[in-house]
Amino acid sequence: MAALPAGVVRTLLHKRFAELSEDEPYDPAVNGFFIVVEAGDSIAAIEQQSGCRLLSNRLSDGRFGYPNFVPDWECLTFHAGRDGSPGCFEMVFVLCDDGYGVEIVIPLQGGIDPALLALCRAYSSPSPEFALD
Repeated sequence: MAALPAGVVRTLLHKRFAELSEDEPYDPAVNGFFIVVEAGDSIAAIEQQSGCRLLSNRLSDGRFGYPNFVPDWECLTFHAGRDGSPGCFEMVFVLCDDGYGVEIVIPLQGGIDPALLALCRAYSSPSPEFALD
């Protein structure tokens, strides 16, 4: 298991865990889980680990790059790093009405699948929060 990368990814994850633990202890069986994409991770491996489709829609034939693509995620946000440091993308899937979900964090770093980064750049919104690190 790799250590959390420094900077915006670490800060974002600490913030999200704190938010989920505000009223009760964080429980992945109740709240869901986090995945931090690492250099060399394939889209297929990320989809298998998360149980979520990234480049296609589970309810239609839509695929990223085609006009009929409608993503499955709830939100996709770009978090800029401070002082020119690399940022990251935060992709959130809410899988149940009770809020259980999967959060996938995609750092802007070498070795990340180019198709995944293209998807994130095409669909992300800038974070309404201040720079996180």
